Amino acid sequence: MITDLHKIDAFKANGMFPSAQLPNEILLFDNIDGRNPFLPLVARANKLWQTTIYFQLEGEASLRINNKDVIVRKNQLLITHEECIVEFINATDDSKFYCYVIYPDTMQDIFTDIHLNYNKSRFSYSYKVGDMSKENVEYFLDIYEEIKRDMQMPEYQYQLNYSRYFLNIVYVYIINKFYSDADMQADPSSRQYDMFCKFMDALNKHADSERSVQFYANLLGITSKYLSFVCLQYSKRNASSWIDEYVVAKARALQNVHHYNIKRISQELNFISPSSFTRFFKRVTGAPPTK
Repeated sequence: MITDLHKIDAFKANGMFPSAQLPNEILLFDNIDGRNPFLPLVARANKLWQTTIYFQLEGEASLRINNKDVIVRKNQLLITHEECIVEFINATDDSKFYCYVIYPDTMQDIFTDIHLNYNKSRFSYSYKVGDMSKENVEYFLDIYEEIKRDMQMPEYQYQLNYSRYFLNIVYVYIINKFYSDADMQADPSSRQYDMFCKFMDALNKHADSERSVQFYANLLGITSKYLSFVCLQYSKRNASSWIDEYVVAKARALQNVHHYNIKRISQELNFISPSSFTRFFKRVTGAPPTK
C-alpha cells in the first residue's frame, strides 16, 4: 500500500533550522539573516500537514502548489492549508521572507480562540495569495519578531499561550482580508456541507486506489449527480475534478518525495499499467509524467 505521506513532516528534514520553535505546535522560519532555511526542500514536492503563513518582505519566490506555478512577490502573503503539495522552486537574490508553520491542533485552538469553526475538510488542499500594504507587512513582522523573542526564552512557561495570542491577531487579519463570508460561514450542520467534508475525507483515504465518482457516491450513500452538485456548491469544482487532482498530487509526491519510477507509481495508485497511468496524467495535466 501507499506510504502515508500525511505523516511525513517536511519541516523536520535534515538541514531544516527554524528561527524559533515550540515543537509540534508552531515553527518560525525566516531568511532575514541571509540564510535560506528552506534549502533542503527546494526541488522536492512535499505534502504539508501543517498550515503555513508566509510573508514576502523583499524580492519574490517561485513555488509549485498543487501542481500550479505560484509566484509570491514583495508585500504579498501566501497561506497554505493542510494537505497542500508544495515545491519550493527558487527565489530572487534579494528575497526576504518570514513564515509561520502551525500544526493542526494549534490551528484548531486558534480558531477556537477567535470563535470560528475550523473544519479541516473545508480548508484542506487550498491556498491563497494576496497583496498587503507595506505598513501591514512591517506590522506583522514586528509581531513575528515578538513571538520569536518569546520562543527563545526557554525559562518562560507561557510561550504557547503568548504565541497564540499574537497569532490570533494575525489570523483575524487574514480572514478579514482574504476570505469571504461564504468561506467562513458554511453551516456545519448543513447536510450538503457535511457531505462535502466527508467526500474530502474519503479522498484522503482512498484516492490512491479509487478514481470513480460512483465509488465515492456509493461510499456516502448518495448519487454521483448529487455528489457533483455538492462539490460545485461548496468549491466551484465537480467531483471528478477533485478526484483527478488528488491522484495527480499523490503521484507527484510519490515521484518527488520517494523517487518512485513510473512503473512503481502506477502500481501504488492502482493503475492497470504504466501506460494507463501516463495517459491519465497527461489528460489531467496536459503533459506526461517525467521519467
